[in-house]
Amino acid sequence: MAFVDSLGYAKSAVEQLSKTHDGDGVQKQIQEMLDIRKAAIDYECARDVLSPYKTSTNSKIGDSAETAVLIYSTLLMLDEELLRLQVKVMDSPPGTINMGEMVDHFSKVGAAKNNTWKQLVSVAAMVSHTLVKPPGDPNARATTLNLTTTQRNLLLSHLRQMLGPDVTQGLMAGQPAFLGAGAGLYQFLSNPNWKTLAE
Repeated sequence: MAFVDSLGYAKSAVEQLSKTHDGDGVQKQIQEMLDIRKAAIDYECARDVLSPYKTSTNSKIGDSAETAVLIYSTLLMLDEELLRLQVKVMDSPPGTINMGEMVDHFSKVGAAKNNTWKQLVSVAAMVSHTLVKPPGDPNARATTLNLTTTQRNLLLSHLRQMLGPDVTQGLMAGQPAFLGAGAGLYQFLSNPNWKTLAE
């Protein structure tokens, strides 16, 4: 499933940006900038794996893909802004830059990134709705996934493979957004009350 693949790329990006480097000064800044560049590749892969689904004839699939693509594109843009700010700091002669103003810029970009990541959990909820088979009676309650038992099990296995065993624990406070999105989807699919299609 493309959305799960995108979460795998998101996990890789977060792990890349969470690296710590010894030392200080220019060498450390270079390593941090390299990490941002590597994370950008993951964002691009996450975006690109979903882009074809934006034109799906199923409006729910199209809408969820378009929203996720926008999230990854925004994260990519915000990291590019972080790089621009870092280069500006490095290129400015000592004493010529307003550090208070620069710190304010960095904090605003960081806050925008956090807000963007949070939207990924909502996309997982949108994706969940695409997996439900509409009931024949529009007034009836949906009871069946649009998946066979084998397909559901494969999807659950893929989530564990991409995001690790923590994805099985459900939504929890303090989770990274990619894990929260995956955990919400895993919890939804694991609900024993859902029926599945005949094999």
